[in-house]
Amino acid sequence: MNIGKVMYQSALFGDFREVLPTPEKITLLMEAFKDKGFIPSTFLDFDPLYPNPVNRISFISENNEWRMNIGNQRIDIYKNSLNIIGDNLGEMQQFVIECADIFARFLSKFDKKGNRIALVGNYFFNDTNTEKYNSFYLKLRNSYGIYKNVVPFEWNIRDVVKKSIKQENHEEVFNVGTALDRFQGQIFNNNETIFVDRINLLFDINSIPENIEPRYDINKIIWSLNTTCSILSSFLTDIKNLQE
Repeated sequence: MNIGKVMYQSALFGDFREVLPTPEKITLLMEAFKDKGFIPSTFLDFDPLYPNPVNRISFISENNEWRMNIGNQRIDIYKNSLNIIGDNLGEMQQFVIECADIFARFLSKFDKKGNRIALVGNYFFNDTNTEKYNSFYLKLRNSYGIYKNVVPFEWNIRDVVKKSIKQENHEEVFNVGTALDRFQGQIFNNNETIFVDRINLLFDINSIPENIEPRYDINKIIWSLNTTCSILSSFLTDIKNLQE
């Protein structure tokens, strides 16, 4: 099956309430990211600690490929696909390098540390031979009832585990989650609505929320993003082998 990319995302969690959308803060960050081509904007942050959504700082690239949202309790960096196969996204490792650089510039301006980090990859697989979808599904799940005789044309399988990693003077426990689902429907591409039948893959790995120590300086961020990227790469290889 062919692989396509939808979106990459990284999130740094922490206390960023003081980074309000004021002219002073926006100017400071514009200077920090002046070579990125970011356009300042705002977004509504729905924070459970506040009864009403609040305006926060956002930065967007001119073509909407990149977005950075600075919320009260997290900073999200997105890289979005610009076409139906997402070939502009490149490799996850390059995205990780870019995110580490952006986080480092931000933290240096506000003398902050994060307390959690996350890496998300959204992919899809497609093939004109739908029997390959059925074969892939049967490798993932033991069918029961009516599904023993008729393979579903829509399905969703989600798994999450905890993984403890200790290396390079760092130790962290991560939640590693994947969601695989077969999707049939319509998507909008280049001013055209097209029908798709594909398998979506959402990969989400994040340090556990139980540990809220502000330990994520730039060295910890680089190590964690490289570690999570390696886990993702290994998982993609396993998925590809399972499709054969």
